[in-house]
Amino acid sequence: MIIYQMSQPMPPMYNSYQHGYYSTNNSIGDFLMKLGDSFLQYESNFIDNGYTVDLLSHLTLGQLKDIGVDLAGHRIKILVELGIKIPN
Repeated sequence: MIIYQMSQPMPPMYNSYQHGYYSTNNSIGDFLMKLGDSFLQYESNFIDNGYTVDLLSHLTLGQLKDIGVDLAGHRIKILVELGIKIPN
């Protein structure tokens, strides 16, 4: 009789894309992954600030900056992907 031991699951906040795993807590990770690998660095920023995927459509440039999305181009790309009009 052969007994196989199941490996322990990774903790939900483990978000190292280099290891082939990222959290999809509330699908924030999925959304960021669609934008590109460099956007995964922000996953914990969204989760730590209480954002879920259903709240993303209410984001503003200022809120993205407040939660630590420092690059202006990244903030704009996130809003464009969400279909949010960017103020002039």
